[in-house]
Amino acid sequence: MELMQLEMFVAVVEEGSVRGAAEREFRTQPAVSIAASKLEREFEAPLFDRSKRYEYRLTQAGEALYQHATRMLALRSETVSAVGDIRDLRLGRLRIGANESVSPHLLPRLAQAFLSEHPGIRMEVKCERSKSLVEGLKGRKLDPALLSFRPRTICSTRNSSCRMNWS
Repeated sequence: MELMQLEMFVAVVEEGSVRGAAEREFRTQPAVSIAASKLEREFEAPLFDRSKRYEYRLTQAGEALYQHATRMLALRSETVSAVGDIRDLRLGRLRIGANESVSPHLLPRLAQAFLSEHPGIRMEVKCERSKSLVEGLKGRKLDPALLSFRPRTICSTRNSSCRMNWS
């Protein structure tokens, strides 16, 4: 079962015809008919009562599928919206790490400026030693980290892994 098939099925139900569904979904009529047939084969049950030509009344199985399909399509729309909100920095979370020397001076101004531009973002701040913050970055437990120095890295070109040199 594919979401596109469900979209076409829902369109047939709501438009009352394959032709109307095809126009609504910008598909050909045969494509809409094939999608409905594939769903019927997959569920091994007729979805439409075809006793009257050109009248698309749902069977009990069709009614159940319609109810679930509309919820699934609505959930997909909500998901697209939620991911878009995170991508566009309208919602989400930012996990910042800062070491002791940076956190009292630089962090409050940066946080205030960022949150005024992005009020829907929840900010989590972790103040620790720089070595722990670098480990947090490597483990993807932090998004950015503010450090008072630049750690030296030793990278292996063979496996593209880096390790920190804390001299």
